[in-house]
Amino acid sequence: MTRSSSGWSGFQRGMMASSRFLTDKNWGNFKFAGGLRIRIRFASYETGQAIESEIPLILPILGIQLYTLREDMLGDPEGVLRQLAQFGYSQIESYEGPSGMFWGKSPADFATFVRELGIDPVASHCSIEEGFEQKAENAAAAGRFVVPMV
Repeated sequence: MTRSSSGWSGFQRGMMASSRFLTDKNWGNFKFAGGLRIRIRFASYETGQAIESEIPLILPILGIQLYTLREDMLGDPEGVLRQLAQFGYSQIESYEGPSGMFWGKSPADFATFVRELGIDPVASHCSIEEGFEQKAENAAAAGRFVVPMV
């Protein structure tokens, strides 16, 4: 490795550029993992000097079916959704629980709430036995797809 006029090796400049690049929240199909960061330490090839840096921990897009958390959702749906966002989940599929697909909120309010948490409500499943047309309209208003439960 040759030393540049700035004093940084190509590897060091690459690490700095990568760190800046990885901090972009819109980078590809990745997102921050709840604000977690990892600390890296390496030695300069040229000087042997220890260099330490922090970069955000990033994860591929993760989604979850809320039905898998049905017992928890009954008690505190907003708290569960907040916790999922902190864990790094960025997509949910809801379901028609006792208080509806939107957990006691209007379709627009539910969509706003989860999107402010950084979660995209991509789908929901529901019964087609009663009021399916209205459920589909509500789901469209919230910006999601409906998966009929058969």
